[in-house]
Parts: sequence; structure tokens; C-alpha cells
Amino acid sequence: MKPFINYLIEANLSICFFLLVYQILLRNETDHRFNRVYLLLALVISVALPLFRVQLPSLLTFEQPLSTYWLPEIQVTPVSSGNAIQLNSFWFWISSIYFLGAIIFLAIFLARLSKIGNAIYRCSIVKNESLWLIEFNGKKEVFSFFKFIFISKSLQLSEIEKKQIIQHEQVHINNYHSFDILFVNLLGILFWFNPFIKTYRKSFVQLHEFEADARLVENYDLNEYCSLLAKAALNSSGYQLANHFTNSLTLKRIEMMKTVKTKIARWKIISVTTITISFGCLIAGGGIVLAQADQKNNSSSNEVYNQVDELPTFGDKAQYTELYEFIGKNLVYPKEAREKNVEGMVYTKFVVEKDGTVTNVSVEKGIGSGCDEAALNVIKQLPHWNPGKKDGKIVRTSFVIPINFKVSDRKKGD
Repeated sequence: MKPFINYLIEANLSICFFLLVYQILLRNETDHRFNRVYLLLALVISVALPLFRVQLPSLLTFEQPLSTYWLPEIQVTPVSSGNAIQLNSFWFWISSIYFLGAIIFLAIFLARLSKIGNAIYRCSIVKNESLWLIEFNGKKEVFSFFKFIFISKSLQLSEIEKKQIIQHEQVHINNYHSFDILFVNLLGILFWFNPFIKTYRKSFVQLHEFEADARLVENYDLNEYCSLLAKAALNSSGYQLANHFTNSLTLKRIEMMKTVKTKIARWKIISVTTITISFGCLIAGGGIVLAQADQKNNSSSNEVYNQVDELPTFGDKAQYTELYEFIGKNLVYPKEAREKNVEGMVYTKFVVEKDGTVTNVSVEKGIGSGCDEAALNVIKQLPHWNPGKKDGKIVRTSFVIPINFKVSDRKKGD
């Protein structure tokens, strides 16, 4: 669960960072297509790159000998592991709250989607070239969803006004604006706790309307078109997943149409491109969050050290007391091993990374019957360590923990 939480933190920090860049450099620009591409790339980079970890090659990297730090063995018995099913309460509640929120927002999303589906099913549809026109009774609203254009009969539009609205909505359809709205709403399920997802959605809606309006005023009188907007913007829509002709952005849209269009300054394009690439590399390099030590002191080498000046530490107690308490509490003696009276030592090897996480977990020597898997699982669950240091730099350190599985203290000759 912890790697997924790490992913959520990194992805959402990226989302917030790219939105800050947009608000500072691009929000007031009139090149709506560039702004839209930037926001889409920002979300894609934020979602995708934290899934990858790129290690740059280094000529100084070399394989270490088999010797490594061995910690004292820990003995596990069925009695000592009887309470091991207890979950780490903090991570359990965090994950429970997260998934509950995701389920709720998924239900809301499906309800909104079904609302549009019901409108398509209940109303009569007229094919108009490459799109579908639906006129319905109800709220005074106009919106589109993919190739479907919905126009309320209660708006009482003239044929010219209806033609203008259809052409406006066709711009949304031709530019696949519904995909943007659908994408950002899906991210709103995954990252439901991030309030800035709503800001992204609002920005997309604005850019979509600005882009469609700019295309329409090329062929129509600006004042007549603005009058149509004012006439249509009587009510806001209840279809959250659609592109709306009538919405609360009317005044901004009219103001934007009257604004002289200018190209984005070259220095802004260079700045945005440089920031995006640099931050993307930082995400892929895994250097953003959850480091428990000063990242400026990290070694540039990816070498795994078996000898360091300062050993990694776990918790606040001395002699790795908290480490053994965690293993004893969370490791369950496998049922199969208990039934077969399987005993023995399982040697688990792992690496404490520069950010304190545990990676490269493996069993160097095992005894089977589920004991190897049980040992692997508990080591993978270890919380963050305080990483080790060599020559004053934070480095990767290798450890081995022998875990002694013992069914009972049997007498000799039994």
C-alpha cells in the first residue's frame, strides 16, 4: 500500500506544481490551444511519470562482494505471531478512507454519465451530417457530449441562432473537448482529495468555450453572437460531464472575444518547456518526496554499499529494537508450516535506499512451506528507515536479517 501512497503524493504534488506554472505564466494568454495542450501534458506527466524510476548510468558503479551487514536473528513462533494479523492502523485507516472516497466519487461520476445516457435514450435524435442533434423539453440549456448536441426547446431559438449554436458545439466535437472533460473527471476519482482537480476542470471548460467562440466570431458579427450568449445564459446546466453553451462563464467569454489575440512570448514558451522537462525528469528520477534526510547530501552514485560510516537506523530506539518489534508483530507463522512442524532459518536480504525505503527484497536461503513468502512480505512492509551515510553522503545500504521460524521449544528426543 505504501508504494501506492507514495505514488499519490508524487502525482498530486506534480499536479499542483504544473497548475501553479499555468496560473503564473499562461492563464491570461489568448492562445487557447497551446494552453489546452499544456494542461493535458501536465496531467499526463503527473499521472504517468511517478510510475517509472530512471537510473542514470555511472562509470563508478560496480558490483559489491557478497558480504553485507547482518542483523541479529529474530525468532518467530506461532505464539509470538498470534497477533500478527493486526494491521498497521495508520496505513489501514488511510487506505480505507482513500478507497471509500474513490468509490463515492466513482458512483457520482457514473450517476452523471447515466444522466446523459438517459437523456439520449428518452429524447428523439436527428442526424445532422456527422453529429446527432437532440432537442428536449426542460431547462433552458445547450450542451454537447462527444457527437451529441442537446438543445432545449424552451430557449425558443430562431433558425439562425440554432445554426450558430450547432456550429459552436461542432467545434467542441471536432476538437474532442469531451475527452478532456472525461479525462479530468476520471482523475477526479483517482485523486478525489485534491481540490485543484476542480481548477483543472474549470480551466478546461474555459479554454474549450474560448476556442469555440473564437472560431464562431470569424464568420459572425461579434455583437450578434454576444447577444445570443446573453439570451442563452439564463440557467446553468446540471450535466456536469458535458460542454456547455450556457454557463457562468458568459461574461468572461464575451470579454475574451473582444480581447486582441496575441502570440505567447517566446520566453514564456521556453520557460514552460524547460520547467516541464526538468520537473518531469525529477519525477522519473524519484527525487521529490518521502526522503527522510537532506537530499542535497545524497551520493550521486547508485552503488549499493556493504560498508558505510553511519549505518541506517530504524525508529528512535537503539539496537534496532523497533525493527524487531515490527517484525514480531506483523509476521504470521504460516499455517502450512505449523501443521508440518517446519522450522528453520530464512535469510532475507534487502537494500535501504537513499530515501529510506526498502527495495530489492529477496530470500537468500529459505525453508519453504510458506515461511519464505511470509518473511518477504513482512520485510516489504517495513516503514521508512533513516538511510546510511558514507563520506558524509547518503548512500544505498545492503542488509540481511535471519528470521528463525520455530514451532515450539520441544524437548530432546521428541
